[in-house]
Amino acid sequence: MRSWRTWQTKRNVSSYGESSFPSVVNLELYRIFYYTAKAGSISKAAQQLHMAQPSASLAVKQLEDSLQTNLFHRTPRGVSLTSEGRTLFAYIEQA
Repeated sequence: MRSWRTWQTKRNVSSYGESSFPSVVNLELYRIFYYTAKAGSISKAAQQLHMAQPSASLAVKQLEDSLQTNLFHRTPRGVSLTSEGRTLFAYIEQA
């Protein structure tokens, strides 16, 4: 009998070795990115999402690491989108 993890892994992986659809975790990272971009601040986005600021910061960092690019310029007054961040934001707004 196959374990759930084995079945789930084989089901979600395409012939190219990549996930055939985004996981729920990834969708949550994109949602946090979107709110952060709209608010111009990770702290404000965290408040809007009813989550702790460190958790929101970690989520943004995880998304940046998974995409291998910086999505925000960070300043003491908040964040602003990089060119890659603007591209991603525009794509998300169309969805």
